[in-house]
Amino acid sequence: MYRKDLDHYLKQRLPKAVFLYGEFDFFIHYYIQTISALFKCNNPDTETSLFYASDYEKSQIATLLEQDSLFGGSSLVILKLDFA
Repeated sequence: MYRKDLDHYLKQRLPKAVFLYGEFDFFIHYYIQTISALFKCNNPDTETSLFYASDYEKSQIATLLEQDSLFGGSSLVILKLDFA
């Protein structure tokens, strides 16, 4: 999907999962921030967790996504690949 198409898509709906890939780290970081802000706007009590691919555990992320928050909040998990 091109940047223009992604911008148009994000104006219409918020996806449940996103895979961002490209040669410009700036745009990847920009869209991580944009999608996070949109998600938090719809879910103000969202808990955000950031993991790097070199030091995450699959079970830890699964636990974050599966568990219900004590206060009914949502979880936003960002997994960044720090290798190319």
